[in-house]
Amino acid sequence: MSSNIDREMMASSLAEAEASLQVLTKAGITELMTFRKPPLSIIYILEGITVLLVPSKRMSD
Repeated sequence: MSSNIDREMMASSLAEAEASLQVLTKAGITELMTFRKPPLSIIYILEGITVLLVPSKRMSD
């Protein structure tokens, strides 16, 4: 039962993350790239986006 709830939560979170990707603009990404040292939370978010957009790449690559 717990695994079904976990799967539902993961599916919901993935759908929400994918929907959020739709509102990203090139200008917004360019602005993030101008930070000399972005906050750690931004780094984590961008790494997550990379995993979603390029699933063959892993952080260990």
